[in-house]
Amino acid sequence: MRALRDNSLTLVLLLPFLLFTVSILGHALTGWRVETADALRHGRAGGALLDYLGSPAFLATVFENRESEFCKGRPISS
Repeated sequence: MRALRDNSLTLVLLLPFLLFTVSILGHALTGWRVETADALRHGRAGGALLDYLGSPAFLATVFENRESEFCKGRPISS
């Protein structure tokens, strides 16, 4: 119990980082599987995961997802 109390700030700061990492990893794997399935459906070979991570498709979906979460519930003023 003492170790938990002594390292509580580290644990609290580490939790959001771990959640973000798991979220991005899940997003990358799911997007890669969808992209590969789409390529196979159109008769093309699916790409490697590292190729997908550097692709504009992955970066666009990450930023669109983050943008939608950031803007959720906030009125847009003109």
